[in-house]
Amino acid sequence: MAGHNLPMIGALLGHTVAATTQRYVHLTGDPAAEAAEKVGARIESALAKSAKGKGATPLKRGAAK
Repeated sequence: MAGHNLPMIGALLGHTVAATTQRYVHLTGDPAAEAAEKVGARIESALAKSAKGKGATPLKRGAAK
């Protein structure tokens, strides 16, 4: 749906009744799940870059006793 609301999508598809558009909404992906995936991927990428970047100190196993 590219971020557009249901009436706009219906108008673009030539639907005169909103129920027609609603009938097909379930066929599209879950926008919340897609957003969560995109945000998660960006966070993962940022964390990976910061771990490789300057100032990152690797932890030493068994050093703290």
